[in-house]
Amino acid sequence: MDYTVEPSGASGVRTALLAALIDGDLGMAYDLSTGLLEEGVPFEVLVTDVIAPVQTEIGRRWADGDLTIADEHASTAATESLVALLTGTLAIPDGPTVVIACPENDTHSLPGRVVAATLAVRGFRAMFLGASLPAEDLGEYLEHQQPMALALSISMGSALFRATHSIAIAHAHGVPVVVGGQAIGHDAARTRALGAEAFAVDATAAAELLDRWIVLPPDPLTPDARIHPECTTIESVGPHLVATALTGLSTPAASPIRWADELTRVLHVVQGALTLGDSELLTEHVGALRSADRAHGLDPVLVDASIAGLATAMDERLVAARALLVGLAA
Repeated sequence: MDYTVEPSGASGVRTALLAALIDGDLGMAYDLSTGLLEEGVPFEVLVTDVIAPVQTEIGRRWADGDLTIADEHASTAATESLVALLTGTLAIPDGPTVVIACPENDTHSLPGRVVAATLAVRGFRAMFLGASLPAEDLGEYLEHQQPMALALSISMGSALFRATHSIAIAHAHGVPVVVGGQAIGHDAARTRALGAEAFAVDATAAAELLDRWIVLPPDPLTPDARIHPECTTIESVGPHLVATALTGLSTPAASPIRWADELTRVLHVVQGALTLGDSELLTEHVGALRSADRAHGLDPVLVDASIAGLATAMDERLVAARALLVGLAA
């Protein structure tokens, strides 16, 4: 049976799978998924064309306020468990080793797990290291495993600056890097700015690229990213900036700890925007923050006031960063 087009009944299975995952019914989700496999749907199609869109829908419902943060976390955890269970049914591959990881500050591990599952189906020995992995720990693992490549899954704009560290560490061990994820999109310019060799729009594209690298690996490796000096400054003064912005709010945040985390993420996105030379990255992030917080009962005015507070707290060492934040109000 040919599944190069939409699998028969996949739409209905997605709906049932969505309900099962939101309810935390992992058993039902597993039965639905293995049912498609028994019908002849290839594993790769199941993961990329059925399960992945369901997770996207879960994220959309959270952003629209239809799911709470706890609902979204529980559903995502169930989806990750489902992919892990299904991957465990595969024969152990003996092909070239590829390490898959998410850079530090990227807590969305599911896309990386989907990539790892897809590569395993293609015969690669896929070693998935999970979410938010510090570059130093990644380096130790690469030294031990000596993989043919690193696949770096970057879903969050707040992880782009730290991704440059992961890529530089990989290069120090002679390992080429393919990047992908929502924070990269289809943008080859972002890939070059990070110092990676290539980007892949999805898991299947990553597998096809790595198949080509088996025969012809990239040589020489791409020069490492240029680190904007203000990124380093933000590393040292970030906690002070966040504390100052919170103190200056006329209407305090209902959950100060949570809001401090959000403002820290904003600063991480600023680092990414400086690294890429792309202010749109910050505009997109803050726009999504305003929309999500409105859906979850938080006044977007608090978002703007907090960002204004961050900009005001910045001194002459952060001229470019301050300009990015001030530009959001223009």
